[in-house]
Amino acid sequence: MFGEFWREAEVYSAAETAAGRPSWRAGGLVIACRWMACSTTDVNGWRSLALRPITGGTPVAYEELIEAEYVAAEILAARDPATRRYADRPGYVEAVCAVLQWAWRRNGPRPVIGPTAAVSAAS
Repeated sequence: MFGEFWREAEVYSAAETAAGRPSWRAGGLVIACRWMACSTTDVNGWRSLALRPITGGTPVAYEELIEAEYVAAEILAARDPATRRYADRPGYVEAVCAVLQWAWRRNGPRPVIGPTAAVSAAS
């Protein structure tokens, strides 16, 4: 289930970027998946382990760090979107929360890959 979701998120994010519509929401889905899977990511032409999506730092995901990242994401999501960290990345924090809630906590629906109704209505 997780692997299939991750693949779909990567494909969607790449397609949006190729079409000139890069999305922080799609990026949040992908970055959260890469980090949880201890995968690599490309940053300015260099490959490295994916960093924690909210707090950064220690790239290797293990139980205690995944839980800490989930809690940090939930706390951040509860703050005013206009004044919180990542305010300039619409949908990013919510996407990370959705992935961690579904994949780690197994307490929530599978995150939506495509544009959400709120994003579509704003376009």
